[in-house]
Amino acid sequence: MTAAPHRLLLSHFTNWSKAKGRDVDVQLLESLLDLRATYDDLEPTLWPTGSVQDLLLRLVPAKGPTEPLSSDAVVEALDAYFRFLRSTGRMSARSATPADLAKEASRSAKKMTAAARDQKNWSPTKSMINFGESMGISLDDLSTTEELQGRLNEIAAAWNDLPIHQRQRLGPGEGDLSGRSAAMAAYQTDDEIYALIRSFRYEMPQGELAPPSQVAPLIREAGLLDQLEALVRWIEPRAEITGTGVLRPAVARQAFADLRLQAWTHEWLRIDYADLESELQPGEMDLILDTFAQQPWRSARECRALDRLWNAALACQVIQNQGRWAYAMWPEELTDEGIVNLATRAGLGLLFSYLDDEMFVGNPVLCYALLRSYVRRPHPIPQAEIEEFGLDWSLRPSDRDRLTDIYRPLFRNSLRRNLYELGDLGIFEQTGEEIALTAWGDVFVSAWLGLELDRPDEGLRSQ
Repeated sequence: MTAAPHRLLLSHFTNWSKAKGRDVDVQLLESLLDLRATYDDLEPTLWPTGSVQDLLLRLVPAKGPTEPLSSDAVVEALDAYFRFLRSTGRMSARSATPADLAKEASRSAKKMTAAARDQKNWSPTKSMINFGESMGISLDDLSTTEELQGRLNEIAAAWNDLPIHQRQRLGPGEGDLSGRSAAMAAYQTDDEIYALIRSFRYEMPQGELAPPSQVAPLIREAGLLDQLEALVRWIEPRAEITGTGVLRPAVARQAFADLRLQAWTHEWLRIDYADLESELQPGEMDLILDTFAQQPWRSARECRALDRLWNAALACQVIQNQGRWAYAMWPEELTDEGIVNLATRAGLGLLFSYLDDEMFVGNPVLCYALLRSYVRRPHPIPQAEIEEFGLDWSLRPSDRDRLTDIYRPLFRNSLRRNLYELGDLGIFEQTGEEIALTAWGDVFVSAWLGLELDRPDEGLRSQ
């Protein structure tokens, strides 16, 4: 390390303090002067009024050690140092008197411990170093800069591997705010989905996406396009629609039956009511689900199985509404690129139909699942992690203990339902209690981010 200007000064101070019979922690004083020189570029002889308070209550908490310094030792070291500067003629003329500076040190020292332990005062680097120490990665006793850099890289890799909501919890806080409130304030927006996406901006992967020749087979295997084609063929050449742009109820009921959507509805309901099954006798769940599935609906919008297909078909324009008629427009021939484009538009239609539902509490949970899987691909993401994000995003820290048992089942159910509803799109793979994006999912999420951010250079990669 290059010698700092105050090294020689400290050598003279050590001799002076010994001659005066003062027992001073010179190493502690050196660490304080190191902080001033490194981060504020202040001369070791310049101490105007307020400079001691700034050192002890701003700089030391932000950049100093994670454990609070000894207040008594700090006051004693600074008092001796100020007297040394004045008595040897080294004190800058713009400095306060040693007596006033000592009083300032004594007042500030009473608040040092609280300031040092309040992580809102910590710098991001200090938060990371503390995180490294909690993992057993210490920056002490290092012999070379290469070794130091290696430890820092190890800490950074482990830190970046954490879910973003855990990093926010471990990093400097902004008071009793939920993740949602903190992110919206940080990015100055009232759109929580935009704020969530922006919080991932520095983790976005680089490089090229999988080509259509690799993605198209995954799309065909997933099954959504087959269902869309079946719906389009069913209404060929056209079908009458209502003023709200959906099939008339009688026609919709016939489409529901002919397209065999009962099974999809039954399974969707089973997932929605999964937590109820453990409280029922064998067979009772099926009876309840059959009853729900057969309930009449006044509008095709009320039939989830049909409505999702309709939204997807309109989004990719294989069905086009004109006046009181819906016209079938299935392409005569689809290349691999055409399949990817068609599935992307259809999938975005599904996704936005879910995100536009303001009453749906799980919207951020679904978006987090997409974003976290995107930046971690091909590594799987535990569903429990996604639930934890939902809690941190929605609840203030002071409300976690009281409301976790209420909110956790909501997030768990919404995630299960979303994964099922997007299952035939094929963007996720599920293994046990983990999910991972497919190569097709990587393409899809990139397209979604390009629309959400409205800037192709952020999140959208090329094929």
